[in-house]
Amino acid sequence: LTLEFHRYRRPYGSEYERHVVELLQSVGFTPCQGGVIRWGTNRELFLTAHIDTRGEAGENTLRVEGDFLLGDGNHNIGADDTAGLIILYRLASVRSDLTLFAPTGEEVGGIGSREFCEAHRDALPRVVISLDRRGYSSVITHQRTGRTCSDEFAWKLARLLGGDYAPDDTGRFTDSAIFKQYGSAECTNISVGYEDEHLSTERLHLAFLERLTAHLEQMDFTPLLD
Repeated sequence: LTLEFHRYRRPYGSEYERHVVELLQSVGFTPCQGGVIRWGTNRELFLTAHIDTRGEAGENTLRVEGDFLLGDGNHNIGADDTAGLIILYRLASVRSDLTLFAPTGEEVGGIGSREFCEAHRDALPRVVISLDRRGYSSVITHQRTGRTCSDEFAWKLARLLGGDYAPDDTGRFTDSAIFKQYGSAECTNISVGYEDEHLSTERLHLAFLERLTAHLEQMDFTPLLD
């Protein structure tokens, strides 16, 4: 599954985006403004991961060394944010409560999320958790637009995630920042185990991704809505 999701680099608007869209549709995602979505019974909390990647469009040459998935050293592999898409795919099969949103155009300014928010201004979630941060411990509180979630919320989520997770105010930009601009209350981004995003040395820690995914499959998200 991980290799299949990473098969292509998928810049916004390229034909290769269709590959992961079809994988997501196979587990119940349907087209929506700005991407594809699997609606859950709880629409107050969204998990997001973006379809598009950086880099030249094309097929990856992949290899596994130890715990890491790597490319050929000439291109990034698109782990940003293929790692997050893999989590959404897995959650779709076991968590009917969660709403899972996969927008496109994040790498070019959040185009897909903006389209979605424009279309659903009166029914946006209170909480948005993007699965799109490098490393192993971040719960992002600030993005380039400023603060996107409270420290109280970030600590609550960090405790639910366990491990080394903690609030981090050094975020840059992802889809949750767009939702914050449109009025969602708590919008964050959490680490999913990739490093060196956008570079030819980009790599994904496979064991970390598996542990995180398994944890999210069982995690109770309801405290985040208290």
